[in-house]
Amino acid sequence: MKGTIHFMLKKIVYSAWLISIIYFICYLTMPFLENAVKSGGLMIYIHVIMDLILIGGFFFIFVSIIRFFFANPDK
Repeated sequence: MKGTIHFMLKKIVYSAWLISIIYFICYLTMPFLENAVKSGGLMIYIHVIMDLILIGGFFFIFVSIIRFFFANPDK
């Protein structure tokens, strides 16, 4: 049971990170999306949430790589 929940949470985190990457690719290539964020409203909150997910994903990957090299695999 514990492994299944862990796998599902990992899948949710990776999916959210992938969605935020797609959002920022669209943001960088579509000027109307940039204008929508600059105009304020709901889009600025979505932009901030996607930014936090993206930064959190990079942090998670960085910590996972460090843990892979320095953690004892038996524990």
